[in-house]
Amino acid sequence: MGKNMITQTELQQDYDYHLAQKTAETLLKNNLISLSEFNKLTKINRDAFLPLFVEIMPKIC
Repeated sequence: MGKNMITQTELQQDYDYHLAQKTAETLLKNNLISLSEFNKLTKINRDAFLPLFVEIMPKIC
């Protein structure tokens, strides 16, 4: 594969990250978690799923 090719594993990790984030966003929107908890979940999701382009995502407080 070429150097700039995205692997199936990377695509799956990115998809899994976005699903996890959607769940966290829904919890936040429905006031089931605080903003602080949402930020913690976002960090955990980024570390666990290694989404594509994580280096350009906003920093988490």
